Amino acid sequence: MKKNLLSCAVTGALLCGSLGAHAADVEVYGIVDTGLVYERLTGTLLPQSNTFSMESGVNSGSRFGLRGSEDLGNGFAVSFRLENGFGSDDGTLKQSSDDTTRLFGREARVTLETPYGSVSFGRMGALTSGCGTFDIFQAEADVMDGGYANHIGTQVWFERDRYDNLVTLESPVFAGVKLYAQYSFATDGQEQAGNERKQDRYAALGATWTVGDLSLVGVVDSVLYEHDAEDYIIKRRDAVAVSVGANYALDPVTVFAGAQWGRFNKSSHIGIVDASDDSFMIVDGWNFAAGARFDLPCGSLETSVFYDDLKGSYSPVMKLEKWGVGVMHSYPLSKRTVVYTGVGYQQHRFENTPAYVYRMKAIDATVGLKHSF
Repeated sequence: MKKNLLSCAVTGALLCGSLGAHAADVEVYGIVDTGLVYERLTGTLLPQSNTFSMESGVNSGSRFGLRGSEDLGNGFAVSFRLENGFGSDDGTLKQSSDDTTRLFGREARVTLETPYGSVSFGRMGALTSGCGTFDIFQAEADVMDGGYANHIGTQVWFERDRYDNLVTLESPVFAGVKLYAQYSFATDGQEQAGNERKQDRYAALGATWTVGDLSLVGVVDSVLYEHDAEDYIIKRRDAVAVSVGANYALDPVTVFAGAQWGRFNKSSHIGIVDASDDSFMIVDGWNFAAGARFDLPCGSLETSVFYDDLKGSYSPVMKLEKWGVGVMHSYPLSKRTVVYTGVGYQQHRFENTPAYVYRMKAIDATVGLKHSF
């Protein structure tokens, strides 16, 4: 009798587990991307360098993850995504900092979908970051959407990233329009107790509008810097940016264009000067980019050009100009495997005073292989 009861209990547990497993649709997926990169750097304060290296995530960030969903009925559903970034050249975890090691650093979210829209909680990319599920600005306005290698379509836009403790609201589509809202209670790590601004936060409103072959996007966002009495000079003002863009499909070409204005934003000048003072990184000004994607019999070809005109937020005499061009060709060997080649050029000019002008020139060339599973 006891054996029969035990047998029934085990069978029931296995049956429940089997039914539970089939109730939700769960998928394992990933990308392994490894490329060879030649880089040449020259500059006023930089010794000329020529490097040839193997790098991970040149075309698309190497990753693996789990994603799934469960239909709750009546238009309701729950979905999740747990995505890990890793170096395909050395196996190390990515999206980690000196004091934080993340297993799912690319994205870790749960989403409730309803007939009235969806709400997501967790770690996700900002609307203008070029990262993850809710990347709407660069996906619509930048043909290279975050860029490739080190200097092929990179460092165009103001610095945004994946953020912790983020809530994302997404509306249904009304006449081709979809609305978005985001708020992060603490962009990096656990939120501290209380409502005081003890860590950086993030807030954004955005919208996309699709009319036939035309797609438009607009985002207003802000990084709400922590209030620190010992660092009031740099973090006294919150970063604000307004980003607009569009793409239009003209078979077999899709053209892209984007523009961005902002104040008190972080921008990288990639080592033109050794700026121990972070104020060199805080800028006001404009960013522009345009490009096109050509669907060819031998794959796809992306071309991009950008120009940034910036000045110091706290030192108006400081000026930073950046411009660059990039080309990337991708050829599918199969539905899951792509071989790519690309080249890019960038030039940065940093002026602190008329007597102190620094320049940097960078060239990248790459070839690599990307496999999706």
